Amino acid sequence: MIGKEMESFMQGFEEELGKDVDLDLKEPMLNQWDRVDVLKYSFGSFISQVTKSLDKYYGGEVPKDDKVRARLCWKVQEMVFQHMIRKVVLAMNKLKLKETYGVNSLVCSGGVGANLYLRQMLRDQVGEAGIENFYFPEPRLCTDNSTMVGWAGIELYEAGYTTELGTSVIRKWPVDQLLELDGWIKK
Repeated sequence: MIGKEMESFMQGFEEELGKDVDLDLKEPMLNQWDRVDVLKYSFGSFISQVTKSLDKYYGGEVPKDDKVRARLCWKVQEMVFQHMIRKVVLAMNKLKLKETYGVNSLVCSGGVGANLYLRQMLRDQVGEAGIENFYFPEPRLCTDNSTMVGWAGIELYEAGYTTELGTSVIRKWPVDQLLELDGWIKK
């Protein structure tokens, strides 16, 4: 829930938000000659870009000045959210979701859904792709997806499924494929 912590930290520094700061960030997965309209997110590059910028501009340390830290948080947050929004708009347009399926609503939930700035960015930028209705749970109900993972585990266990400790860990595991992995034991 780093986003929630960043948003909380930035409160009180509103006058600093959006000001220039030494941070080299580029949005990943943009179109280039060998990659066009890719419907994937890439968040790992943000971490490496921030680390490189901290090395380059701040001697490898997080600045002690809270105003500079707030500017850094703002820039990272804005770039990550822009990346997310660009992919939502791309999906809507590329897959013709409104025309083909009548999609005109967006639900933003999970831990990221608690961020009020993201909610505003979505309202401001996603309408161009045909989204007319936005649904956001109350921020107090927006929790990290670890809750969903834990709940899935409870449901599987109560349905009689367990695994050996040596069962492979899968980083990206679609919910509709939970039982397709080897190693499940049905009791």
